[in-house]
Amino acid sequence: MEYGRNKNGILKKTGKIQRRFLFILICVFVMSITGCMKGDVEMIDNLIKPGYVPQTGGVSDHSDPSAVKEIQSDELKEFRLRCENSFGISVSASDGVSAPTNYPVGYYNYEMIKSDDGAEVSVDFAGEEFKFTADKEELSNLAKLLKDHDVASMNGHSKRNSALGTYIDFEALYESGEKISIYAEGGASVEPDNWNPVIYVEFFDGLIKKYTGQSYGETLLEDKSDPDALKEFTSDHIQEIYLEFDTNLNNGERDGFEYGTYRFQMREGGVPYQGVDTNAAVWRDAYIVTSFDMTDAEIAAFQEMLNEKNYLSLNGWDKKDLVNSYSLLELHVYYDNGESLTIDARGDSAMPPGWNSTEMLHYLQALAEAHGTSIK
Repeated sequence: MEYGRNKNGILKKTGKIQRRFLFILICVFVMSITGCMKGDVEMIDNLIKPGYVPQTGGVSDHSDPSAVKEIQSDELKEFRLRCENSFGISVSASDGVSAPTNYPVGYYNYEMIKSDDGAEVSVDFAGEEFKFTADKEELSNLAKLLKDHDVASMNGHSKRNSALGTYIDFEALYESGEKISIYAEGGASVEPDNWNPVIYVEFFDGLIKKYTGQSYGETLLEDKSDPDALKEFTSDHIQEIYLEFDTNLNNGERDGFEYGTYRFQMREGGVPYQGVDTNAAVWRDAYIVTSFDMTDAEIAAFQEMLNEKNYLSLNGWDKKDLVNSYSLLELHVYYDNGESLTIDARGDSAMPPGWNSTEMLHYLQALAEAHGTSIK
């Protein structure tokens, strides 16, 4: 045991305490350095470089500014792309009115290589694999796609940081020897400005459809619709309406309406709920927003709206988006002669053509305002 004297001359133990304190300081230092190594190996590498000043979230840029930004050849020989879709991909319908197709989160791999028999294609959509031989002309079609979207403008791009969510490893080789290379790994800040993952999903899923008979996107929508459901109605006198739907998640696309699940009901003779003494009412989630008595003219106008949107021809619609199934549309209309209209949809891709939740909120708001009330 070691002893010493303090400033007052009193003996006290010193050595063991000092050694223990020094040991604690060393442990804290080692733990902090170890944490940095685990959290960001690249940052530790940079720390040992003379004159380097670490910056949180910094991007390591190894891009080649001299890489050509225009490809002369139209003869593509090899194509490879591996990319991460961290938020999924939404592909718009070709008809411009149907709901988009949602593709799941995950890694997507595309490969097309020229062969003696044509072009060997290998595609992996987040774990769903497809392999087949396509015609050689598909390489020319892909080359045109790359040129139409000016993909060569990103040639030589190579950036990385320690964030997550983005991964792009792109390579296109041409018969002329020309080449396009793109690399990005990290967060959104490393992604090239002109990058568009949708074009590759559309192109390669189109190839899958063409050469195998069914696209991957078609398997992402569960369709239990009734093809024999009535499409031509003999009555236009509505006795009852039940409508339930979710609003858009994006605040900017709701036009001031509150987020939630809305329910609108109308029934001749009154809606059968305690506290409601009118023939129509609107709920948001579990709470009544307003109620009023719809006139015969307003009920007839609702029928006309169904006609204008071709909803009567969609009777029996029953679809579910297997990727994003949070949104909801449920519509039931009952007529005086026993006929009925049913539309049931779950998820963005399952929505019938023309459906817009904000548009319906405006319709209900106009109804409510006509009776001196509001759904807001």
